[in-house]
Amino acid sequence: EISACLVGSEMCIRDRYEVDDAIEALLEAVTIAEGADAAWVGGIAATHLLRLQGAQQTNVTNIERWRRVTGAFVERLGDAFVTAEVMLAEADVVSGLGEFRNARTLLESTLELHEKLYSPTHPKVAQVHVRLARLGLSMGTLDDARSHAEAAMAAMETTLGRHDLQTVGAVRVAARIALADDRLEDAQTLARRSIDDLLLFSTPRHDIDRGTGMLLLGDILDAKGEHDAAQETYEKAKVFHYRGRWRAYPLLRLSKLARTAGDTKGARDLARQGLAILDADLGP
Repeated sequence: EISACLVGSEMCIRDRYEVDDAIEALLEAVTIAEGADAAWVGGIAATHLLRLQGAQQTNVTNIERWRRVTGAFVERLGDAFVTAEVMLAEADVVSGLGEFRNARTLLESTLELHEKLYSPTHPKVAQVHVRLARLGLSMGTLDDARSHAEAAMAAMETTLGRHDLQTVGAVRVAARIALADDRLEDAQTLARRSIDDLLLFSTPRHDIDRGTGMLLLGDILDAKGEHDAAQETYEKAKVFHYRGRWRAYPLLRLSKLARTAGDTKGARDLARQGLAILDADLGP
C-alpha cells in the first residue's frame, strides 16, 4: 500500500512538473515494492521511471538501467497490462531519441495490444492515438497524424468529457497538425477550443495548459500574417505562464515577432530575458 501511494504521489508531482521529486518518489516505490514482493506496483513504478529518464535524456546509462528493470518485471509478471505500459514507455523513449520509424512500429503494436485489453474509447487507447498523431507530425505523415488525432479526440470526449486536460491536449495536437498542413482556419478553431474549454478552471496545471493554448494560437495567427493579434495573444499567455520556465516561452515568441518586425534590439532583449529564465530554472 505504501508503494502504491508513492506511485500515486509521483503522478501528482509529475502533473505539477516537479520531475526530480517524481523520480525520487518512484525510486522509493521500486525499492519498497521489491522488498514487499509487490511486483505489479514495482513494474509500474519502473515503467514511469523509464519514461521520465527517457524524456530527460540526460543519462543513457539510467535509460538502459530502467529498460532492463522493466523488462525483468514483464518477464516475472507475465501480465499483459504491465506489458502494454512498458511497450508504451519504450516507444516514448525511442521517439524521444529520434528513432521515429522504430517508435512507430512499437506504437502500432502497442495500439493493437491496448485495443485488446481495453475498449476502443478507453483513455489509454486514446493516449496511444495521441502519441501516433505526434509522431506523424514529426515524420511529416500528416494524413495519418490527423486520423489518429481525431480518433483520440473522439475517444477522450466520450469517456473523459470535453473539458478534461487529456482531451484538451489531444485538441492541441490536432491544431498543430492542422497548422503544419496549412489548414490555418481549422488550426485556429481548434486552438481557440483548447483555450475556451479550460475557462472554468484555475489550478496551476490548467493555467499552464491555457497559456500553452494561447502560444499555439499566437503561432497560428502569426502564420496567417496577423502579427498584431499574435503579439496580443502572446502577451495574454504571460498571464497564465507565470511560474518557473513557463515564463520564458511567451518572451521567446515575442522576441521572434520583434525580429520579424525589424526590431533587433527589442528581439535581443526579449530573448535574453527568456533565456535567463530557462538558465535559472533548467540550468545552463
